[in-house]
Amino acid sequence: MDSVLNPNVPYYKYFEEMTRIPHGSFHEQPYSDYLVAWAKEHGLHHLQDEMGNVVIYKPASAGHEDRPAVLLQAHIDMVCACDPGQDHDFRKDPLELYVEDGWLRAKGTTLGADDGVGVAYMLSILDDDTLPHPPLECVFTVQEEVGCSGAANLKAEYFTAKRMIGLDDVGGGTSYVTTAGSQIIEFSRQVTWEKGQQKGYRLSVSGLKSGHSGVDIDKERGNAIKIAGKVLFALLKQGDVRLCDADMGSADNVIPSHGTVIFTSALSREQVSATVDQYREIFLQQLQWSDPDLKLELSE
Repeated sequence: MDSVLNPNVPYYKYFEEMTRIPHGSFHEQPYSDYLVAWAKEHGLHHLQDEMGNVVIYKPASAGHEDRPAVLLQAHIDMVCACDPGQDHDFRKDPLELYVEDGWLRAKGTTLGADDGVGVAYMLSILDDDTLPHPPLECVFTVQEEVGCSGAANLKAEYFTAKRMIGLDDVGGGTSYVTTAGSQIIEFSRQVTWEKGQQKGYRLSVSGLKSGHSGVDIDKERGNAIKIAGKVLFALLKQGDVRLCDADMGSADNVIPSHGTVIFTSALSREQVSATVDQYREIFLQQLQWSDPDLKLELSE
């Protein structure tokens, strides 16, 4: 397979190799096994736990044996999301890389630079015997994007280091003294299904920029779930609305860029259409700077 990035630059080479091996959240095992094989090939002590976390150890370079160990950390899982209509199986298909206007992208899918870049730098450091360094303990964690479950499973006996450098920052050149967390809530609700007697509609939201729910949440970008929900609520205040189906994004840490809801309503077609038209104008006004390409489309 031809390289898109320069294979003579170590962190380019390791990042591109990573994009050829499936490593979505909950399905990181192929890349976890790759790291084990890599450590064996380079003669480095390592461990792999039952979740797939991998720690690779490298002794200090000459003259630095008395220095305290440093822990380097990155996660190997990526968010798996596709453009609408894109046929890509993240469990087996490699990513298709290309460069556009100086930016590295993946055709129709997420790129996995979060945190493939950190992983690539760690492997480059481990692979470079010219660098002066203290003892290194490099930990590659799994399931970070879905709640940091891999990190939570790490055991204290894996490490001796008292200092850690996390290589999972978007901006670079930044030090944090504190940070926010996240919470995942799952709930269920009993519903009663019945055959709809009213006219059915499909409401589609598209054209939003999307982004990372942590890094881009301050940019006031449109959220397809919220937009569709506000339209349905506006209709509900006017008359009976029954929800039939909702398909709104594939990952919980991605601002949803598109989605579709199917519903029935006792309102006339004119009332439903007028409400959608009204809220389309409202959202285009609210999101004119962040999401000027918003589309809100109604069909029967």
